[in-house]
Amino acid sequence: MRKEPLISVIVNVYDSVQKLKKCLDTLKLQLYNNIEIICIDNGLSAEITAELYLYQSKDERFKIIHHEYSKASSAWNEGLKHSVGSYVHFINTNSWLLLDLYKVFAEKIQTCNADIYMFNANLYRDDVIDIPFYELFDSEDIKSVSENNIYSFKDINHIMTKNLRVFNKIYKKQFLEEHALFFAKNVYSEYLFNIQTLVKSKNIYVNNETYLRSSEQLIEEGKNTNRVADIFSMVIDVERFMSEEELFKYYVFDIFNYICNTLDSYYDYCPEEFKMHYFGQMQSGLRARFNSMPPQAQDILKNIEDVNFMLTSTFEEYNKKKQEVIL
Repeated sequence: MRKEPLISVIVNVYDSVQKLKKCLDTLKLQLYNNIEIICIDNGLSAEITAELYLYQSKDERFKIIHHEYSKASSAWNEGLKHSVGSYVHFINTNSWLLLDLYKVFAEKIQTCNADIYMFNANLYRDDVIDIPFYELFDSEDIKSVSENNIYSFKDINHIMTKNLRVFNKIYKKQFLEEHALFFAKNVYSEYLFNIQTLVKSKNIYVNNETYLRSSEQLIEEGKNTNRVADIFSMVIDVERFMSEEELFKYYVFDIFNYICNTLDSYYDYCPEEFKMHYFGQMQSGLRARFNSMPPQAQDILKNIEDVNFMLTSTFEEYNKKKQEVIL
């Protein structure tokens, strides 16, 4: 008889009681029972803490760790230290799971032994909860079809621009330990962690079916604070890692487009008094990267309207255009 692997589900608890209960219920009712549910209580409210203890009193698989530090990266690292499972799944309490997620995973992992098991997920907005606005990947994101659904990161298109979330992946803990992979102390370390794990993995099992839904919380931790500037250090870390892996030259366009899109989207989350400073950092960083590229690459990028605008506009022009998009 095959041994059923223990799965450590590490839950960053940060949201309302309503979302917390919805998330934990979909864990408690999983059709696969051999899981430990490690809830990292950030001390947000006595009501949330009481709810966690209520779940623990009824189900011994729930473990509560008090860790009063708001970043998801810190919570997931703390949970990882306490986990004893062979596989690890990182989620926030704004996620809810199909009840057969771990059952399907456990059946498949017995034969494929992948470092990363990746499945599809949908993102929702709270104000239009019934309509998914973003799917993490589709069939076009895979360069060629594999009969056994096993891939390497080189088989995945848009590695720098899509699918940089942790909640749609289950990781082999031994793989994380062997490569000393953990979340950096940065609001946006989830992106770097995903790139690192995808690149370091020997094999990735891809299941195109959707098993998780999440309301969007991409950058709530940095929203409306100067912490949104942490995105700059994350970008530098990504570039450094890709260079160390001798992959930078192969992904130079992907990396530049990724940086443009990311910095542009995060501008919207700056407090008003910080936007001019953010714009200055963004544009100077992009210009430095652009000027280091060969002339042929520069010519191509100049013809991309949005990229050229980010490189050449004044703060007033850029801010006006962003306001027009919002309106």
